[in-house]
Amino acid sequence: RIDKILGIDLLGEVAGFIPSEEWKIEKFGQPWFIGDTYNVSIGQGDLLATPLWLSSYASAIANGGIFYRPFVVKEILDKDQKVIKEFFRQELGRLDFDQASFKIVQEGMREAVVSGTARLLNGLPVEVAAKTGTAQVGVKGSGFNSLFIAYAPYDNPEIAISITIEDIGKTQGLAILTARDFFSRLYPQTTP
Repeated sequence: RIDKILGIDLLGEVAGFIPSEEWKIEKFGQPWFIGDTYNVSIGQGDLLATPLWLSSYASAIANGGIFYRPFVVKEILDKDQKVIKEFFRQELGRLDFDQASFKIVQEGMREAVVSGTARLLNGLPVEVAAKTGTAQVGVKGSGFNSLFIAYAPYDNPEIAISITIEDIGKTQGLAILTARDFFSRLYPQTTP
């Protein structure tokens, strides 16, 4: 759940926020409406998700539902290059959906690249699956952030990413352009 920390080996990780009926009554003195449920279910309203959580969700979608603790350091070496400590993948939890549901989401994310909002990624030497988004920030209409999650290769995922570009003004697609540059460098076109 995005309202928990993932435990990455970096300082400063914060949790996201999932609004609830109790929170809304306490904060605004208003009941929870079905529209609140709709907003939260599509990632809007008072829901807060960190870029790290967005990457973790992209990874879980790609791998069929498993959340792993993210880590930066793979191993620590001594002065003689001997491994003194190793860090391994650790499962944190699972998304509770059947594999048929994951397949539908995966196909939808691939279709976003093939014919949807992430078509700029079509010319890459690797098949990417993606989801684009724009997050409203602050007072209604005062600013937007460009959001993007993706994983690749589509059929045998190796990497999941999230990109957030803040205060994009009226320029859409900055996160997709950044992702295209990233994947182009990670999977360069190879010629025989």
